Amino acid sequence: MVASRSSYLLTAALLLAALVVVCVALNSGDDGCEHGECGPRTLDLPPSNLRYTGVQTPDTTIALFVDLSSHASRRLFTTVVRAIDQGEVGSAELLLFHNPARCTKTKPYACVAAWAIECAEKQRRGAGLLLAARALDHLWRPSSPDLRNLLDSAEELGLDREALESCAHPSPQSSSPPVEKAHVAMHLEWARSRGLGQTSGGFITRRKGPRERSTPFGESLTRIDLRHLWQCTGIASAATCDQEAQNP
Repeated sequence: MVASRSSYLLTAALLLAALVVVCVALNSGDDGCEHGECGPRTLDLPPSNLRYTGVQTPDTTIALFVDLSSHASRRLFTTVVRAIDQGEVGSAELLLFHNPARCTKTKPYACVAAWAIECAEKQRRGAGLLLAARALDHLWRPSSPDLRNLLDSAEELGLDREALESCAHPSPQSSSPPVEKAHVAMHLEWARSRGLGQTSGGFITRRKGPRERSTPFGESLTRIDLRHLWQCTGIASAATCDQEAQNP
C-alpha cells in the first residue's frame, strides 16, 4: 500500500514538472518554431527597388516574388497589399521582387514587363510599384498581356513612354546588358536557389531587437494564412499560434 502510494505521488510529481516545463515554453515569448517549420532565422534577400509601406519603422518585411504575367501573382499581390493596408500584419513593408516563369523569344512579356517596371522606378521613385500594380491589373482583360497596355499606363502615370520603351528594349548593339536586366536576373536566380521555382511566393520576416525569423509562403496564400504566419513568425508563442489557427 505504502509503495503504491509512493509510486502514485512520484508519477504525479513528474507530470506536474512536465506541465510546468510546457507552460513556461508556451509563454516564454518564443516563436513556437523550434522545429524548422518557420524557416531560417534570417534571410539574406537580394536588393529591391520596389517598396510599399505606410510606416517609418516597419518591424515586419514581406518579400514577394511575382510574375507580371501570372494571375496567381495578381491574387497574391492583392492579398499582401490589403493585409498591410488593414494593419493585419503589424507595422509591415512590402518588398517586390521579380520571378518571371516564361521568358522566350515568342513570349517575352513576363521579362520585358519586369524590366519596364525597374526602368519606371529609375525614372521616378515610387512609379515602379504603381506600374507593377497596373501590369497585374491588366491580367483581368480578355486579351493576353501586352507591353503596349503597360506603356499606356506608364504615360497615364506621367512617365516618359519612349524612354521607358528604350530602357526595356535596349539596342542589340549595346556592349553590356542593361542594369535592369541584370537586376531581374539576380532576383530570378535567388528565387530558384530558395526553391520558389516557376511560381509566385515569398517570405515574411519579423524582427524584435536583435532577433529575426523568416517564414516562406506560396501562391495560394490567403489573408487568414498571412495573419497566422505573422503570429507564428517572430515573437508569438506556440499557444497563440494554435489559437489563431483554430479561430481565424
